[in-house]
Amino acid sequence: MDIRIAKRKYHQHKCVAKQRNVLFEISYEDWKSIWIQSGHWEDRGSAKGKYCMSRKNDCGPYAVGNVFIQLFEKNIQDSVVH
Repeated sequence: MDIRIAKRKYHQHKCVAKQRNVLFEISYEDWKSIWIQSGHWEDRGSAKGKYCMSRKNDCGPYAVGNVFIQLFEKNIQDSVVH
């Protein structure tokens, strides 16, 4: 994992959350750890077959205990339901 890329992706995620008026309460280290533990760091993205960080029930902040990694298309499907 390239640390410069990881930090850039982390800050991009924070910015997008802010634009969507969603609180982002995950430190860089926790964010990185969640991705590494998921085994999908290399597969992340916003396209079919890629993985994204999602919030439980698409509610609340991006926070440890309220996020998980899932397929992008499943995240889109879940957001339509809620």
